[in-house]
Amino acid sequence: MSWRLAARRDLAPILEFLLPDEALFVPFTARLRAGARGCETYVNADSAGGVRDCVLHTSGGLLLPALSAADHDAGELSALLSELRPPVHSIMGVGRCVQIVEASLPLPPTTRGEYFLMTLEKDTRHPVLRPDPPGLRVRKADPYDADLLFPMQKCYELEEVVITPAHFNDGQCLKSLRIALREQLVYVAEAKGTPLSK
Repeated sequence: MSWRLAARRDLAPILEFLLPDEALFVPFTARLRAGARGCETYVNADSAGGVRDCVLHTSGGLLLPALSAADHDAGELSALLSELRPPVHSIMGVGRCVQIVEASLPLPPTTRGEYFLMTLEKDTRHPVLRPDPPGLRVRKADPYDADLLFPMQKCYELEEVVITPAHFNDGQCLKSLRIALREQLVYVAEAKGTPLSK
């Protein structure tokens, strides 16, 4: 089968494909669960309608691939990638999936950032903090915390997200932080009103 734009009827098979390994595809599943505003999802399904591969493409040129371990038709994926508008500017995902997409792009990527997923098995989880550390308060953050959390967010983005620090934009960072605080579950750990972690 060839790649096609996903329809509403494809949502359940896409989630069925992603959820067994959801820890690896959180950026993809989070956008789907939020309604995938500003995104298009493409699927490569088998003859029975089962999803073999899928990618999510955002209006900002971010591509989130979720590809099976099976062989891929490089020509079909390459054709899909060359038609996407805006063009793919960034790829985020599991290394194997990112490498397949990189090999299918018309031009090789200029920059790579490697990240490592740290997880604990379900039965080995334990509290990170003592039940009541003195002076520490953990609470759910809200959009009113944006100014308080901005310095921490800025440092994080400059160290972990932005490839060229000169391109960092305070206003865009603060706007994105406000959206995250409004639409996501964010918790802040603070001592005497000073944020220590989020």
